[in-house]
Amino acid sequence: MDEVLLRADIALEQVHHGDGSATWSVNDRALRRGHGIRAGLEDTTVLPDGRKAPDNATLV
Repeated sequence: MDEVLLRADIALEQVHHGDGSATWSVNDRALRRGHGIRAGLEDTTVLPDGRKAPDNATLV
């Protein structure tokens, strides 16, 4: 998707978010590329180390 936006000269800020087990990989990649991220219990219920997240604040 990054390539599609670049080729189309879209310069808007990007905010990425993954779903389920992809959440942390998507967020890591987005941060490395300087994009915004979001994560909440609606996206994943586990922390990067696999522990259950008690609330949204812990995910952030």
